[in-house]
Amino acid sequence: MPGLPPARLAADGTAYDACMSGAARRAQCLLPLLAARGWEPLLFVAERSAPAFTGLPGVEIVALPVPAHPAPLRSALAGPRMAEACRQRNIRVFLTETPPAPRGVPFVLTVHDARLWDAPRLLSPGRRWWLRRTLPAALRAAAAVVTPSEATAARLRAHLPGIAPLVVRNGADHFPPPAQEEVRERFLLAVGPWDRRKNLELLLRAHALLQPPLPLLLAGEPGIRLPAGVHAVAADDARLVDLYRRAAVTVCPSAFEGFDLPLAEALAQGCPVAASDIPAHREVGGDAARYFAPDDPARALEVIRELLAHPGGAEPRLARALAFPWQEAAQALDALLRRQLGAGRR
Repeated sequence: MPGLPPARLAADGTAYDACMSGAARRAQCLLPLLAARGWEPLLFVAERSAPAFTGLPGVEIVALPVPAHPAPLRSALAGPRMAEACRQRNIRVFLTETPPAPRGVPFVLTVHDARLWDAPRLLSPGRRWWLRRTLPAALRAAAAVVTPSEATAARLRAHLPGIAPLVVRNGADHFPPPAQEEVRERFLLAVGPWDRRKNLELLLRAHALLQPPLPLLLAGEPGIRLPAGVHAVAADDARLVDLYRRAAVTVCPSAFEGFDLPLAEALAQGCPVAASDIPAHREVGGDAARYFAPDDPARALEVIRELLAHPGGAEPRLARALAFPWQEAAQALDALLRRQLGAGRR
């Protein structure tokens, strides 16, 4: 880092499952870019998730024998181990999205969405209880607060007027762009992980009305019995890119999001997108996606039909995705961390 000697930072990824959520992808993409800028990142993960992060350039992975869930048990087991590792390695800044953070280390808190205040019904009872117990205190104690969208930042400012979040948007360029416009096949795609906010019920209702029927592929296991014509598929990165490039339409039906990385990923592969009309989706998709109310399966069906009949060219979608480079996110986070490091040395 120009003007400052290299410093160690740590990030808490113990909540990440083996499947690649948006939060996990964010860490996977940003930490190597911070390493390239002179930081010495360390990422704590649960042992079961470690293979997904092994080999990140410049990032030390520390696998802990802890469960990703439930959060209180994870925190109780991981907290002391992370605190000790931070002391041993002279960690100067800690990145977390799952408070509490180790004591004695300044921490930057990433808040991905405002469900706790705006849509608590979309959190499991256990997660809702844990966030109410830990998040308000963490927001007050954090050296800085980061969000992945202006939509989330605006809601935090509304609920907590003393908070001044920094918007560091996710990127969309972690997969290679298509070399040419792909031939679209007759199937729909939607991408998990499938927690409550993803609004799978609406998607299934809309799909059931589609005539003639088309297959619906769900990337990720939803954990429910699926109706005829709907198939859950395991998708590593190569498979996911292939699905984005071949799908007739990617559907993003979420009732609530802080960013929604699959929407950005689909646009970056030129895929037509039908998305629920929520603030984060509008911020990410702009005019390159088509929208429906998140409680209106008939309108969702209508938008899907319109895109099947008139998908348009890929150029506007590819152009929209270019607005979300990971390097820009890393630059903003790097500047914030430098400020925190400098403040700690004064």
